[in-house]
Amino acid sequence: MPIRQVDGRFNVLSQAMEEAAFVNKIRSAGQIAFTIFAPSDEAFEKITPQRRRAIMNDKEARSALLQNHVLPHPLCFPAITEEYNMKTLSGKRLKIDCDKKGVTVSGNGMKNEYILGNNGVIHISNTVLLPNRAKSLLELAQDEGLNTFLELAKIGGFEESLSKFGDYTIFVPSEAAFAALPQSEMDEIQSSQEAAQQFVRYHGTQGRLFTNKIKDSQ
Repeated sequence: MPIRQVDGRFNVLSQAMEEAAFVNKIRSAGQIAFTIFAPSDEAFEKITPQRRRAIMNDKEARSALLQNHVLPHPLCFPAITEEYNMKTLSGKRLKIDCDKKGVTVSGNGMKNEYILGNNGVIHISNTVLLPNRAKSLLELAQDEGLNTFLELAKIGGFEESLSKFGDYTIFVPSEAAFAALPQSEMDEIQSSQEAAQQFVRYHGTQGRLFTNKIKDSQ
């Protein structure tokens, strides 16, 4: 039975699962029991409506998001006594841990509440667990600790652009690469908005480029 029919707090999640035919995928899995970390509607409200629409209208991002909330086996929270890394349906891993306040999934607190079904268990999440495919370029750079590039993006006024969904490819220099530059060159890049803009634009291009699709001399 769809989550929406069992509990009225998961309308956004239920709609996404139905539109992606994700419910049918779970039903067709036979005897496999699942664990779903189900973000409530309140959890989705923490994401701006514009951002939420962008994720849901992107089939790959929506699919990655849904898979990131499902484990292909049942999990009861009382069994969590230390840190575990568990694979989701997408093959990515979530860090599951516990402390005095309760269980956390990827550092996010979970409500001490669950719903049992005939093919698994639903745990209620206070936060949407965003996979990389559903994150903006700005968030990915923050996750990777690319602080110098982020500083230049801020100076150049690109924070809003990098926080929006779009088809871009950015070749971001690592912190080690920036450290190898002479200080005089870094000072020049950071000296004005125009210089920072020129630097960031030189490292970006339109479209999603994948290394296995790049041709010689492209």
